[in-house]
Amino acid sequence: MFMKIKLSKYSRAPLFYMLVSFATGQSLAQQIRTDTFGGFSGIKGKTTGYFHIENFQGRQLLVSPEGSGFFALGVNHINSADASGVVLSNRNDSSKTKAVLENLSRWNMNNCGYGCPDYLQDQLPFMVSIRFVPNGHYLPPKNFGFVDVFDSKFMDDCEQKIKVVAERHRDNPFLIGYYWTDTPRWDIQISKNKHGTDWVSFIKNLPPESAGKQRFVEFLQSRYKTINDFNKAYNLYFTSFEALLNARFDHLDVEYPAIRKDDNLFLGVIAEHLYSTLYNQMKRYDSNHLIFGDKYLMGDHPKAVLKAASKYVDVISIQPGPTKGPGPGQGDDELYFNEEIMDEIHQLSGKPVIICDHQTSFYTAEFPVTLWHQLTKEEDSAEAHHAFLKKCVERNYIIGYQRCQYISSYDTSRGLLKQGLLKENGEAYETFVSGLAANNKSLMEFLFSNMKQ
Repeated sequence: MFMKIKLSKYSRAPLFYMLVSFATGQSLAQQIRTDTFGGFSGIKGKTTGYFHIENFQGRQLLVSPEGSGFFALGVNHINSADASGVVLSNRNDSSKTKAVLENLSRWNMNNCGYGCPDYLQDQLPFMVSIRFVPNGHYLPPKNFGFVDVFDSKFMDDCEQKIKVVAERHRDNPFLIGYYWTDTPRWDIQISKNKHGTDWVSFIKNLPPESAGKQRFVEFLQSRYKTINDFNKAYNLYFTSFEALLNARFDHLDVEYPAIRKDDNLFLGVIAEHLYSTLYNQMKRYDSNHLIFGDKYLMGDHPKAVLKAASKYVDVISIQPGPTKGPGPGQGDDELYFNEEIMDEIHQLSGKPVIICDHQTSFYTAEFPVTLWHQLTKEEDSAEAHHAFLKKCVERNYIIGYQRCQYISSYDTSRGLLKQGLLKENGEAYETFVSGLAANNKSLMEFLFSNMKQ
């Protein structure tokens, strides 16, 4: 029998079993009993009523609300199926919900990731994503931008977003946790190369009455004892720190040693202020759930930002690619698990890591250009997926892997397919999903059979 805990209205949800078959032919539920949330009852942690993280003999794992070990294997953007009008067009049609549950069970997945429709949020574990800043790497120029995080109105707006979302989800034990902004541009040089500006430059060139400009001048004054020391470092001729409030800095060489050093330090100041404020706001409205923070694009997570984040998030969330290559689907940074970078992220932050959004795609005649790294055949993509996931499971600080995405959708603005596990008509890419299901099975067997208590 399972350990029973009071789960308010959500305790009425049906039990969910992750159907993973071992070589014996028995399901994983028969080998290691699974609880209401898909946690493995053979690995027992604390029963808290909500997802949390524990260390099991050096292995970090999520723990289900009922106290069972849980490695997150899920798929994001299931809500895109609603937009397609194919699979989940009617939220009141239970057969549509059943179809998703059956698919995820067949594919040996145990959560809905982020972009989870309302009608699955008492059926499977899921994530919620809140965007605070419009600087996601994927946004077109007209929608991309930075904000003055020191402005009280901006932070009030953030608090209102948090309040609305938290009031809806804070008592739901199926919620694993909250993500913040999706793939924000943090790295100064990458941002300059891609967008012509960066967050620090944006703040430095705000008007004198702005909170951000005043905070930047305060930062400079704390860095340099006198205005003469500042002038010497920057090779400038200001008469006072107050005069810097009216100065523009966009004409300065950002590669000048003192400027480059100060810009990187101030980037950490921006992150510290943003993250500490969001953390306090989130804890005010929901102290039950985990904070997964920004979904960093791999390579766009400066050390100063990670150090700030490590104080205010429970998990570092990484999206490996797509960033390299001459065009969509032609980079290799998302194809291979970068052990060096992942290990460095964990060591620097001291936090567990989740692969929050990732895939490898494959060629189809109808859609020859895809968003992610494209391989020739479905079976090639399944093999690459297995190799990547195996590296994840082998690292004792990685607590989950979220696949992008549930159903394919064509992005007309970029002229490419965001390839899912289902085709646009709702049919599965059967060769690939069969391989994916086998991958998930073998990796869960590797992880949980070795840890079985």
